[in-house]
Amino acid sequence: PTEKAHIFDHYVAFMRYLASLWEQFPNVIAIDLLNEPPWGGLPNLYWAEKCRTDLWDFYAAVFTELDTGATPVRAPFILEDVAGSSFSPVLDVIMQVVQLEDISWGAIAKVREWSSKGQLIYEFHWYPDEPTEESLQSYMQGAYAMATLLGSPPIYLAE
Repeated sequence: PTEKAHIFDHYVAFMRYLASLWEQFPNVIAIDLLNEPPWGGLPNLYWAEKCRTDLWDFYAAVFTELDTGATPVRAPFILEDVAGSSFSPVLDVIMQVVQLEDISWGAIAKVREWSSKGQLIYEFHWYPDEPTEESLQSYMQGAYAMATLLGSPPIYLAE
């Protein structure tokens, strides 16, 4: 059996179950696919560089699986970037230049598809002073830029 059979398929089944519960509770806004996804791969910089790509490919794979079920999933889902961050626009440009901003176009297309169905919310975290050290306005600019890339879903400041 593969990693997909042992872990991923069970994860998707659980997301389907949560989506079925969502339909019963109108006070629940959405389902968070993965809270504060870690920046994996450290200290190996090669794997750390791939971490963001892998995260967004994972999101796209989950949405692809949810699209294939017999019963359509109508629940909205919340996505967030690595560690729940919304990178400042300056940091985003730097990450693109050194190729750490490597979200695949396939992942972006799938996420945009869910955004166009009204089933996506983009989440970010901001804390005064440490560890963000930048203004809320700067983080909001990063969140707006990311949401625009994802098809302009609503933005949610989670913590």
